[in-house]
Amino acid sequence: MVRFACVLAAALIACGGDDHPPTDAGVDAAAPGPALAAAGELVIVAHQGDELRFMAKDAVPAITQGGVTTVIVTAGTDEAASNADELAQARGLKAAYAFLAGAAPGAWQCGPIDVAGHTVRHCRLAAARLSLVFLDLPIGNHDGSATESLLHLWEARSPMIVPVTDKGQSYTQRALDEVLAQIIVETAPATIRSLELAATHGDDHSDHMLVGAAAWLALAASPIPAAGAPRLLSYRGDNIAGEAANNPAPDRAAQAFGYYAACATGCAPCGQACTADQLAAGDRGLLARAYPIGAATVAAGPFTIGAQCVTFPKAGDNGSLITCVPGQNAFAYDPATLVVAGGPGCVSSVLTGELVGAADCPADARGGHFLYDTEGHLWLGVLPAPAADMSFAHLACVDAVGGRPRGVLCGAPRDVKVSLGAP
Repeated sequence: MVRFACVLAAALIACGGDDHPPTDAGVDAAAPGPALAAAGELVIVAHQGDELRFMAKDAVPAITQGGVTTVIVTAGTDEAASNADELAQARGLKAAYAFLAGAAPGAWQCGPIDVAGHTVRHCRLAAARLSLVFLDLPIGNHDGSATESLLHLWEARSPMIVPVTDKGQSYTQRALDEVLAQIIVETAPATIRSLELAATHGDDHSDHMLVGAAAWLALAASPIPAAGAPRLLSYRGDNIAGEAANNPAPDRAAQAFGYYAACATGCAPCGQACTADQLAAGDRGLLARAYPIGAATVAAGPFTIGAQCVTFPKAGDNGSLITCVPGQNAFAYDPATLVVAGGPGCVSSVLTGELVGAADCPADARGGHFLYDTEGHLWLGVLPAPAADMSFAHLACVDAVGGRPRGVLCGAPRDVKVSLGAP
């Protein structure tokens, strides 16, 4: 296991201590951290505080109840964030969670753990069954333009990126996929909350969209448990600012966010909470809104793209588009196993984007896993091939190309929807 990096900052204790001052909790961050535990909910976000900003209506009650593991993929809130900034924000996030759980901030136990061959920081509030997992990958700027960004990783402009708190290890796109998939396996959640998969609702932070896509791809790569696949909810990000407020308890969300903001922005001493009027107006607006996109719970009917129906004459054949005939070409989407069944058996996708008929529906084959969301997108579970500009389209969905159904990069401006019956 790669040794966890020493981080020195005037506000922090020396290397070998916890990632907050001694008054917060006397644990040795150089010692192994607590193991991951089962969680009813797994939250996968880009930046610290994303779950409070964009999911508060749902995340705040869940954290209050307990049994939540939150994975923060990138570090800091801007490209210039330092190690000290990152660890101070982590302290604020722990204070926010402890407030919601009614626990003492010093009850957190933190330390490095190994996940799929990579060292990550894990903090556990055992009594409330809450975990925070920090991958500490570099933030990519709003447009993904940072030298080391998730976007550049997707585009293969950066073959790997290095965590800001541990220069002794690196992540390829495949490694990130494996780490997130392993976290899904070890936490075995019933629900996964993440961010929007692609730019289908207007401008958003590049990291938000790439992490949303990574969460889905990791789920597609994970073995499906006997109880069925977790329910995935993908929350819109910055573009919800103009939507109607729909959080019935924004004051509770603002109280929790105030603890994070104190450490992240200095609106109050770190360890205390900023009042609602001390929070940035933009944050107050986001805390009052949450707009998730869910996966279909059941769908059955003709598989159509536009006015044409998809067919697979027999197993092993590529899909084709034909004139729809009433009562024929019926398919069904099974959200418990993430498969599309119909015709000769099941539908499967390959790396080239082709859709083919498959005789069986293997539960562990990511090419056979699809996400049919409530807006009508049918997302593929395979890692997309790198392309020159994936800023607003970095995940494959099904479209009609050359008279056949194929997986193509979707997002903005290519926002393609199909029908498998009503999602």
